Amino acid sequence: MLADGIEIGGPIEIERNKIQQLEYDIPSSITKDGRVEIEFAPDIPESITVVNEIWLIKKH
Repeated sequence: MLADGIEIGGPIEIERNKIQQLEYDIPSSITKDGRVEIEFAPDIPESITVVNEIWLIKKH
């Protein structure tokens, strides 16, 4: 997974038909302008990525 082109999460293999929740820290340097572009780059061209929700939660 990439945030503004910077890798924040490496490849993950998830079992078929299994729901998994993942958390990643996004450096504040990426979000300081109030915008962030999230991209899912498949490690294998034939792979499929399905995302149901993305939450961005500010840490204090």
